[in-house]
Amino acid sequence: MTSRRPPALLPPHLPAGLPSPPPLVSSPSTPSSPPITWRLKERMKTVSVVLVLCLNIGTSPPDVSKPPNSSYLECWFDPSSTSRSKAREAIGQVLELQYLKWQQRAKYKQSLDPTVEEVRSTCTTMRRYAKSDRLLFHYNGHGVPRPTSNGEVWVFNKNYTQYIPLSVYELRSWIQTPSIVVLDCSNAGVLIPFFKGGVNGEAPIEDVKKVIVLGATSEGEILPTNPAFPADLFTSCLTTPIPIALRWFISQNPLSMQNVHPTAVDRIPGKLTDRKTPLGELNWIFTAITDTIAWNTLPSLLFQRLFRQDLLVASLFRNFLLADRILRSQGCTPCSVPKLPSTWNHGLWRSWDLAVETCLNGLIRSGVLSNVEQPSSTPYASDMYSIPPSVPQVGLAPVVGNLGQRGFITAPFFAEQLTAFEVWLEFGRGQRGEIKAPEQLPVVLQVLLSQAHRVRALVLLRKFLDLGPWSVNLALSVGIFPYVLKLLQSPAPELRQVLVAIWAKIVAFDGSVQADLVKDDAIGCFVHHLNWGLNSSVSSDVASAASQRVMAAFVLAAIIHNYIPGQTATHKASAHAACVNLLSSAELDPGAPQEVREAIEKRVPPRFRLWLLICLAEMVSNFEPTQKDMYKQDYHLRLYARLSDSCSAVRAAAAYAVGKLLGGKPMQQFDIISARALVGACDDASPIVRYEATVAIGVCVGKYLNTFAVISNQMNPPSSVDVDVGADLIDEELTPAPTNPARENLSSLNNMQIDPEVAEEFAFIFTTLRGIQELDPHPNVSSAANQIVTVVNKRLEYLQHLEHTNTQPVPYMNPTPEFSTLPPQLHKMASMQTLNSPVGALQPPTLSKTMSAGFIDNSDQTFIDNSFPPTSQKLPVSGFYEWKKASYAYEEEPTDNDNCRAEWLSANDDAEDLDPLSREGALKTYRKRKNEQKNILAKSLASKYAHLAPKAGGGLNKNNENGGGLSPPFDGVDDGTSSKDGSKSVIKMDQSAVLDNESDMTSNLLFHPYENVLVVADDFDGISVWNFEAGKKEKFFSNQNKDESRMTSIDWLNDRILVTGCDDGSVRLWDNVIDFGGAVKDGVKLASSFFAAPDMNAGQRGSGLVMEYQMNKSLVCAGNSSSVRVWDVAAEQLSGQFSTGSDVCVTCLTTAYDERLGEGGAFGQDVIVGGFGDGELKVWDLRERAGGGTGGVLGIGGGQWGGGKGVERVGGGRRQYDDVEQMSFTEHASWIVNTKFTSFGGRFELLSGSINGEAKFWDLRLPRSLRNLDIQRSPMTAFAVHNNIPLIASGAHAQFLKILDLDGDTKNVIRYHEGFLGQRIGAVSCLAWHPNRLLLAAGATDPFISLYSQ
Repeated sequence: MTSRRPPALLPPHLPAGLPSPPPLVSSPSTPSSPPITWRLKERMKTVSVVLVLCLNIGTSPPDVSKPPNSSYLECWFDPSSTSRSKAREAIGQVLELQYLKWQQRAKYKQSLDPTVEEVRSTCTTMRRYAKSDRLLFHYNGHGVPRPTSNGEVWVFNKNYTQYIPLSVYELRSWIQTPSIVVLDCSNAGVLIPFFKGGVNGEAPIEDVKKVIVLGATSEGEILPTNPAFPADLFTSCLTTPIPIALRWFISQNPLSMQNVHPTAVDRIPGKLTDRKTPLGELNWIFTAITDTIAWNTLPSLLFQRLFRQDLLVASLFRNFLLADRILRSQGCTPCSVPKLPSTWNHGLWRSWDLAVETCLNGLIRSGVLSNVEQPSSTPYASDMYSIPPSVPQVGLAPVVGNLGQRGFITAPFFAEQLTAFEVWLEFGRGQRGEIKAPEQLPVVLQVLLSQAHRVRALVLLRKFLDLGPWSVNLALSVGIFPYVLKLLQSPAPELRQVLVAIWAKIVAFDGSVQADLVKDDAIGCFVHHLNWGLNSSVSSDVASAASQRVMAAFVLAAIIHNYIPGQTATHKASAHAACVNLLSSAELDPGAPQEVREAIEKRVPPRFRLWLLICLAEMVSNFEPTQKDMYKQDYHLRLYARLSDSCSAVRAAAAYAVGKLLGGKPMQQFDIISARALVGACDDASPIVRYEATVAIGVCVGKYLNTFAVISNQMNPPSSVDVDVGADLIDEELTPAPTNPARENLSSLNNMQIDPEVAEEFAFIFTTLRGIQELDPHPNVSSAANQIVTVVNKRLEYLQHLEHTNTQPVPYMNPTPEFSTLPPQLHKMASMQTLNSPVGALQPPTLSKTMSAGFIDNSDQTFIDNSFPPTSQKLPVSGFYEWKKASYAYEEEPTDNDNCRAEWLSANDDAEDLDPLSREGALKTYRKRKNEQKNILAKSLASKYAHLAPKAGGGLNKNNENGGGLSPPFDGVDDGTSSKDGSKSVIKMDQSAVLDNESDMTSNLLFHPYENVLVVADDFDGISVWNFEAGKKEKFFSNQNKDESRMTSIDWLNDRILVTGCDDGSVRLWDNVIDFGGAVKDGVKLASSFFAAPDMNAGQRGSGLVMEYQMNKSLVCAGNSSSVRVWDVAAEQLSGQFSTGSDVCVTCLTTAYDERLGEGGAFGQDVIVGGFGDGELKVWDLRERAGGGTGGVLGIGGGQWGGGKGVERVGGGRRQYDDVEQMSFTEHASWIVNTKFTSFGGRFELLSGSINGEAKFWDLRLPRSLRNLDIQRSPMTAFAVHNNIPLIASGAHAQFLKILDLDGDTKNVIRYHEGFLGQRIGAVSCLAWHPNRLLLAAGATDPFISLYSQ
């Protein structure tokens, strides 16, 4: 099924004006969540029933002429079988008992052949009893004239000598609203406008909450008189639908039912409430069919109000659909308020007819039914007509009791409907906007009542809910909720795992169900399910069991989110202990065998750890009992441990949980420890982790706001509001507050004493926030820190204002933090901090107030000072739970295939089951096709220009075979001016386009591997995206550099993410730069950013930051730094770091990897080569030796290797490099411009070029170069080697560029732009070959980019 990815930008439920979590990639195909409409705000029930029967037995009304042989039964009772008074009372009693079946708790009152006063008294009394609930008014007018066009019905006078009119308006004033009126009389439709019209000037009634009317006939129609049916056919349909439906079916099908007498249906065995009997199954099918018809024909809201709000109203309207079908066959059209669409010919009625025919034919074959009329002396079958056996049976219609279930064959109706639903799920669902909802959904609801089909129905229901929030809303609207809630009490494991998946979808869609789950004591079910599959009692595969545990954790988190009763229930169930124990089980000793670690990872995967941490966060959020228990049992240490988890989402969840733990009452020691742990997380590579850690630190700041205000004054940083960091992400513009002259004179703070060690810790925390505010490369993270610092400074201004009025001196505190312990990226900020006084001049506190005086209640995270200029600032609030819940709501199946991947990476790259018609599937198919085409083109290009490969040289060939292993080295010097092989064809490259980038110069160029896209980086932070075929600039955006930093390198990640590196050590990853098809998208998004080299400073002379992306998802970074760092891009985590062993900068990086060689190639991605500013080349081999150290290059130990500590294995199989062995080459004497591995001609060599115009070829097994090329005498400022063609391009500051082959033969020398007045090209600053075309781009110190092709 198609995965629906959630929008990962600012969640819509976060408060306006707050910075969002770092933006992630969102899919344009993501559907919007439908509004929650399934749960009606109010429940309504019918508590009063008024039965008004105007029968006047024995006397026909003057306006009705009945034929001699007409219907005579009233409520299945023969009035002629006894006296008039007894018959009237019996009919009233039977009718009351029939209604009693649908609503047993209502109060009933009969009014038989009443007067106006009796009707008024009865109605007003029952309305007082009903209060605000619904009242039912049933009117039988068979013994009085038809209603008049003036809106009047008829009753009697006291002596029964006259018919007295009763105005509908009067009746409405007595029964009031809400009410439901049943009119079983001729010409009932004439009264409909009077029930809808306003009374006493009120507006007309349209709302079904106020009045509902069911009428037997439309205006001008007479009640049917068919003797085969009762006289009160309409009432019989409403109160006893099964016997009337069976009789009608027999009368309508004389051929197939010729062996069945209509009265024989009373012999059908069973009970209506027993679904295992024929009668019960028919009633069950009838309920399912009428519900389904209503569901498919009525608007959703009307369906819920009529069929799900009131049990009695639902039963009446369900039976009204049957009345509409039967009465239309008798020449009448029932009417109603609200008006319902015609349903008498709905296709599902044929399914009902089939079920009835199947049942009756089976009973006929068994001899239960026959064509013989039953004798009148047969005892009454009470269940068929809803009459208890205790009711007197005088004159009742003859029927036969339960004769057993001989020959009963279960109808295939439900199995067939489930099959139809399954077919719809497989083939008919399509897109939500293109196809109607499945009509079988209400049938699935009814099937849940059957133990035989329950598991299958639940499985299909789960698949339906996987289609998205709209399907959950539909399922809840149809009434699935109470059924799946009750089923949670079932101990059957086959039900439990399906139910947990269903509940995960429900709570993801509507969190308000938490009250129902807590009320039904369902917490224990989900807590117990956290260990699903972790013991031998449940047989399940590892992935499926892990998925079950994830869903249970998600449901638990949703139940307790901001819900104290849920937190109380989980605390009593010790759910926090269960979560912590499961988190602990995921940790093993670093030396544990890899297979053991992998088994644990499968059982407790990252996604499970994520939701366990969110569960813990919600359990401790503003809930003191669980918070105390966490500290008492040292459970908080598990949260700190997860701040270094291998999965970035888990680390963010841990920061979120620590922030929630900080949100309780002040516990100074634990608060400082937690804040210290969060400071370390502020150095994380994932912006989401840094954001959550910053927000969590803000919670600590809010608890001790007065203390931080004083520390801010002591440290005297620039006002945070003067730094407009990410101001576009905040609703309120942060404007500088007026300068307060008391700032330098602040000497007291309510006589508060702060311990120097505590003050030092808080100063360290505040310094960290200031560093994040000014230096963090992601605007959302820096904006969150900016908000926190602003709140502190606003508080300081407020306290300074108070100081003006109460000048009590207070000694200074020592706020000096230990800057040496700051995160690396914050060292720069710490070094810039200047305190008000020298450390030695600061006096220790001497007053007796304790640290708790610095705590303020900041639960609403807002402070407003009425005595100071009005201001309102808020600390940032985390929306992590809402964000992750929104993500979960769009996921079909909780899988862990991409749990350790960054959120902005495509989760569908490796998916095999994507719908090719979905956007994600189409993108995957497109990229796969284009990559295949790219590979074919690359092979074709390599074959076409294979003759340009060098004719001589050393190095390894593909098979490591060359007459003894090594080719003789080539030591000749090539001046690059003559051709050494006349057989080589001439390649002349002409200028194909000139692009005006409108910038001072071009610093970097990058072609896309298969789209017509060229990315151009200018000398500061501008990025241009060009369609080089059309010569059009499609997009320009800023890299959002800090201070005076500049871009020094760019690269592609997975051909989709553009990564940029700056000389301040920051890396930014941009998504939506291009769309599939090559279209440049408008919404370029900052997917992630972090400091890849935290020890670098902007503006330094040198190479800045240089990067090399490896196909194993590793990003190697170096430059103006003493270390080389290897970043796991997918996990957003530093996986390795080692020293360069040099005081000069790294100028270029390359890895020994050629994707064309496959697994049998000689080079691997763990061999890294770096060029240095002094001309040195260093090779690092990160591969492990069998004995635990690192292996030599290519597994051969012949290089000049330096000593090292080797590789240390850490959690998750990742490697931390304390140091690695390295090999150095020092033949170059100047700046290495570029270096690259080549494999042309089957030889694997390293090619390097230096600024003095010299290029060298290297075999890593040999201590010296194989051969040299003197490319040019002037300084070489750019050097590029083609991926698939043995061609070199060099550029010079002297305004020319050369194209050569690997033997040094010059193919082109370009000095001028082409054209009649071709001017001299600019000083070449960068070069880039298209990886799969013979196309060269050259950038210069002017605005122009030149493109050259053959």
